[in-house]
Amino acid sequence: ALAGQPNPTTVEATAPLEAEARFDLTFSTASNPAVLEVEASKVYNLSLVVENANPPVTWSILAGELPEGMSLDQIGKIRGVAMEKGSYPLSLSVQDGIGLSGTLTVEVKVVDPVIPLEVLTSPFLLTGLELELNQRIYLDRNGNRNGSYDLGDLRAFVLANPDLPISAAMVPVLEKLIPMGDMRALSVGGKRGGRGEEIR
Repeated sequence: ALAGQPNPTTVEATAPLEAEARFDLTFSTASNPAVLEVEASKVYNLSLVVENANPPVTWSILAGELPEGMSLDQIGKIRGVAMEKGSYPLSLSVQDGIGLSGTLTVEVKVVDPVIPLEVLTSPFLLTGLELELNQRIYLDRNGNRNGSYDLGDLRAFVLANPDLPISAAMVPVLEKLIPMGDMRALSVGGKRGGRGEEIR
């Protein structure tokens, strides 16, 4: 008789009755990932989810803390810009509008941003590309911490991330044959063979 009714629902008993309730509904946070990986210096707006909840849903932190620059609001949004690398384990609590509750254990993992070399070097080579303000702050904080992005910060970041892309859209590698040794030996009619070396 209650099939298709909303949760919760109300039944008015006008006479003695015998009833049985079978619940297939599961209040669960299991669909959330165990690890949330975010790049430092990037703006994020992540949503936690809970299955079969009755609004309003309220989230809170039981233990642990988010990285500096990020926060959790009551509706389950993790927002902000992480400015420190590292692993941040959290224990969270959630409760819905009718009192159903659950917990979630999640790790927020902050990694270095992927910034192409042409963008990293643009302030020094004047190529017209620009680092975002959050990227400049992060690079300085993880470099020499002198209050501005400089060559020391660039060096520290490149050494820590040797596999950075050259550019956002990789350009073809230019190969040019540069003669080395006795230039006269390469002239027409020369009797000696010249040597060459590929410069990439």
